[in-house]
Amino acid sequence: MSDPIFRLMLKLYPRSFMAEFGDESLLLLQDRWRDERGFGAKLRLVVDIALDSGRSFVRERLSQKPSVIGTPLFSEIGVRGPSPAALCGGALTSGFVMLAFAILFLPESGQGNPFSNPHEGLYGLGAAWVHVRHAGQQPMDRFEVASVKPAIPQGMMLVRPLPGRLTANASLQMLIQNAYGVQAFQVAGGPEWARSERYAVEATANPAATRAQILVMLQALLAERFQLKIHRETRDLPAFSLVATGKPVKLVPSKNGSCTEPSPNAPVDWAGGIMAPPGAGPAALPQCGVPRVMLQPAGAKLQGRRVSMGEFARALSLVLERTVIDQTRISGSFDLDLVFLPDETTSAMPPPPPGTAPGLEMKTPTMFTALQEQLGLKLQAAKAAVEIIMIDRAERPSP
Repeated sequence: MSDPIFRLMLKLYPRSFMAEFGDESLLLLQDRWRDERGFGAKLRLVVDIALDSGRSFVRERLSQKPSVIGTPLFSEIGVRGPSPAALCGGALTSGFVMLAFAILFLPESGQGNPFSNPHEGLYGLGAAWVHVRHAGQQPMDRFEVASVKPAIPQGMMLVRPLPGRLTANASLQMLIQNAYGVQAFQVAGGPEWARSERYAVEATANPAATRAQILVMLQALLAERFQLKIHRETRDLPAFSLVATGKPVKLVPSKNGSCTEPSPNAPVDWAGGIMAPPGAGPAALPQCGVPRVMLQPAGAKLQGRRVSMGEFARALSLVLERTVIDQTRISGSFDLDLVFLPDETTSAMPPPPPGTAPGLEMKTPTMFTALQEQLGLKLQAAKAAVEIIMIDRAERPSP
């Protein structure tokens, strides 16, 4: 139902523009509609499109010359004012778009927002139109210089988005996970080499680029160098619910001075299923609100300082490679130390090397037992709607 209405709405825009950008505009409009979160965001998009289509209608009636996107409307009115018919037509056009989008909103209001490009703007249909309007300005959606080379699979995979640059030694799947903010179980399809072969990435950007902008640039880099094409699906997958056991919980309220506030652009120590190697990480205080997992001689430790139950559930999801839903109904922030023995359920982590610690299984509990004994919480089997990144196409980068 959406596509016919979108195509009808796009016919209201200048023919000269649609002849060149019609297909791209349709895709951008579909993405914007799908990606906006909540009523307020969708309403903002409706108003912007309505006003813009009405403005385009008036502009077309002012001159027989092709409209130039980005030319201010008042500069044309200053030469010759619009006729009453043109103004009425523009108003009717805006009303039509508002009605069409209101109809579209009802069945699709529950979709998420994986698209979060902070530079998409609100004139026309988003990024492509902003680029036309601001021709001559350098958009911050591409790396200035980037190198992608095959790498030897050695050590831990690593992707580090930093202010103004990105370094990585990882598989294509791990690069996708970081670029789109998903976990390993949320990436499907594609060739086997996308999971087994590693690539060294060195990329630089505008020094003012933030971590979020760097990840948007990584998406563009993957599309360019790996010819990556993806689409999103929502599937009902096995999950866990994090709940209280019914006994008193053993949660320690966070203490002042137990952690340091992280910088908004600081790289995380462990994310997307990648674990800090033994002994890695700074000796300083951990970051507040950023749980991390560390290997220890006795197994592993999931440590969190000033973390909420929602943040703790997300950390568990990274370890278990399965969605964990916080249903504890426990508010506040806590200092947590969960010591457990990696096993087949903690698939993001390697098991202890055989024979390195005799009797370790008897001394250190598994994740499920540790949660109950140490925190008074437990995991229950559940189902959850999970967004999946499907790889439609991927090619090895050219040397």
